[in-house]
Order: sequence, then structure tokens, then C-alpha cells
Amino acid sequence: MNNKLDGILSFVKFVLKENDNIINMLLSEVSLSKDWLCEEEDMAWKDL
Repeated sequence: MNNKLDGILSFVKFVLKENDNIINMLLSEVSLSKDWLCEEEDMAWKDL
């Protein structure tokens, strides 16, 4: 029984960590978009 609880706890920790990573990614996207959404960036990446 204890082994199953350890597995469940590990899974819950994994899910919570992944959720934090996704939230951080989305929050940083707003900040980084100021640099991404400019004419200089469009010119730099136009041939890719």
C-alpha cells in the first residue's frame, strides 16, 4: 500500500511541477513578445 501512495505522490508532484513550468512559459511569453514583435525580428527571420 505504501508503494502505491509513493507512486501517487510522485505523480501529483510531477503534475504540479509541469503546471508551474507551463504557467512560467506563458508569463514569459508576454514579456518576450515585446522583443519578438518588431520589424527588426521580422527582417532577421524572413528567410527561414
